[in-house]
Amino acid sequence: RPNRQLVIRSDSAAAGWIKTWFKTAYYSDGRTAGSADKQESTRQLLGAYNKLRAEGVVGDMTRAVVIRKLLDLGEYSNAMAVKTDCESGGRHLCIHGYTTFLKFYAGKGNLKDVHRLWREVVELGLDWRTPHFFASFLKAYQKAGMMQHIDRLFRVALSYTNPDFKLVATYIGMQRTLREGEQICNEFKTLLSDAATKEALMLLCARLSTPSQKASTFFDPSLKSPYLWAHYLACHTTTDEITALLAKMKVSGVRILPGCYTHAIARSATDREAIRFYSEAYNASLANPGVTCLLLERLVNDFHNEKMAKLLVSRHPELRGVKRARQLVGKLEGC
Repeated sequence: RPNRQLVIRSDSAAAGWIKTWFKTAYYSDGRTAGSADKQESTRQLLGAYNKLRAEGVVGDMTRAVVIRKLLDLGEYSNAMAVKTDCESGGRHLCIHGYTTFLKFYAGKGNLKDVHRLWREVVELGLDWRTPHFFASFLKAYQKAGMMQHIDRLFRVALSYTNPDFKLVATYIGMQRTLREGEQICNEFKTLLSDAATKEALMLLCARLSTPSQKASTFFDPSLKSPYLWAHYLACHTTTDEITALLAKMKVSGVRILPGCYTHAIARSATDREAIRFYSEAYNASLANPGVTCLLLERLVNDFHNEKMAKLLVSRHPELRGVKRARQLVGKLEGC
């Protein structure tokens, strides 16, 4: 719960405090946050925001952080309310706030909202010519399956902005072949560090389902990037290989991402294996709704283990509120 002892006198201090509080309040309790936890987190977050606002310290940075956290919680309407509240005061969000919404729409592959937001940014005269903004544009088109526009969009981005390593790495991860990815690495080798190059190419390997033996060319176990390891894990197909690599990550002190367990459950040949991976994720506080939903899907559709699926739903009633799981829950309750 927000229990602020220090006096906050600036927008940057307020934004930093919200970030710190959100991490400890939302992630530290050790379990996947269910709908009740999310509702409480949302209530506390909005309470903290309104209190800071009343004290006159909320500015562009705090609004952008609060919007990002609300979107992380799935609270789109409340995030829009923060934007509307800002506009009702005769102001508008800064480019960081708009980029946060852009990333959210991009993740949904919602091109209509992406273009509406871009027009709004242009009309306001904000500086949208940033690598971060264009990287989100690329992701939106990829998510929407509009890969034929990716090359042109990237070259348009280069005409408007000086690319940073994130924009280039995002583009590399979208190539059709490894050779194309390597060519772009060579084109921008002064911009990319060795670690960034390997991470970008490993992302491409994962997306192209490159066999692990070939992907190992770009893998450097001395690097501790969780994304490098996660993409490398995604190139492994057997549960023995995945189990061994997860164990190696733990020994090496590499942070394991929830997506590692999503991949492990997706590759599990039996319900016993899938449940074992889920238990590992749960005990490590990594069983987010995506991991839990995938286990439910596999238990119902692939392993036909209704008994275990019902047990999972009874332990995670929040699944009833998740769009992806709602139909499966209904199917189970109709048994």
